[in-house]
Amino acid sequence: IFTPGANITCATVEMADLTRHFQVAIIDEAQMISNTDRGGAWTQATFGICADKVHVCMSEEAFNIVVRLITECGDDYTVIHHERKTVLKPQKTAFRFPRDVKKGDALIVFSRKDVLKYATFLERQGIKCSMIYGNLPYDVRHQEAARFISGETKVVVATDAIGMGLNLPIRRVVFLETAKFDGYCLRHLEPEEIRQIAGRAGRFGIYNTGYFASAVPEYINKAYYCAPCSIGSAMINIPSNLIDICDKYSDLLKRWREIAPRSYCVPSDIETKLFLAMKLEEICDNKYLIADFVSIPFDVKIKPVHSLWYELFKAELQGKDYVINLIAELLGQNMVNNLHYLEIRYKMLDLAFSYCRKFDLREGLEPIMKEKKTVSERINEILVDKASRSCVS
Repeated sequence: IFTPGANITCATVEMADLTRHFQVAIIDEAQMISNTDRGGAWTQATFGICADKVHVCMSEEAFNIVVRLITECGDDYTVIHHERKTVLKPQKTAFRFPRDVKKGDALIVFSRKDVLKYATFLERQGIKCSMIYGNLPYDVRHQEAARFISGETKVVVATDAIGMGLNLPIRRVVFLETAKFDGYCLRHLEPEEIRQIAGRAGRFGIYNTGYFASAVPEYINKAYYCAPCSIGSAMINIPSNLIDICDKYSDLLKRWREIAPRSYCVPSDIETKLFLAMKLEEICDNKYLIADFVSIPFDVKIKPVHSLWYELFKAELQGKDYVINLIAELLGQNMVNNLHYLEIRYKMLDLAFSYCRKFDLREGLEPIMKEKKTVSERINEILVDKASRSCVS
């Protein structure tokens, strides 16, 4: 979202610009530094952001590892502890859905399907809902949040996507589920995840007390009060300046994979990158181009998005005219009025936009942004429309 005259840049940590100088940089949610998939981006930002002053914000379990990174850089630091401005209390009795649903509740589940299911049920009972989940475009999430903030909706049904980047007037967080699929297996929520989500309750200035509840309060309440375990290591992404030590990019990734963890540093997981690199090496041996393409963020598990990424690579080999034609074909596709399709289409547009930025194809940026806005608006219309909600499966 570009705002004329703005002098502040806000981005996901993966998109942090390490080449520019800033007066102040803020790195939020730094407890993610040990996350297998994304942690390396926080480490990279902590080591590499160029600013006169850097604020690193985190939950307490990340304190020791972040301080170690700072001291490794030879920098000075000051510690500021922030306390909650509202009391947060557990509800000891089991929550019963839908009987116990009240205005100001945030109902937490862990899949898009369940968000739509519970929200549709409540809408049929006459309870207006906002919906927030990871696959929603950024601006749609904020539109749904705005409806809750304004009082247009009484309840928000959300995944753990609500735990970062959104400040909502939530009175009570309700865990309708206590397990989530993390990409590998179905597992119970970790104490730090429960604290992160439960902490959304009790917006200062609106509520004096926040509450959290669950259908199984014994588990949630016990986990919430568990003492946090200090994070012992930070994930490290493969440095780009190592690319010349191997003839093939996949060989470099294989060598990186074999590096044993040392002290507080752990090499990040590169299995997906290795898979993608080996696929591209079947048609091209340009390791620099392959490294650039492998670094473009997209969801490999979504087949249409993966296919577009592969087609963009082949078009890049043939020349910019082929890329422009491919993007024109994408933009020219008829838009199907289906929520799942629109979410995938938005991700395809996101991929095309990331490609254009990375490879400086400026003529592609504006039409892609325009189409992204159109898709976002249509998604929001579907979410708002009660009839459409009732038809979603």
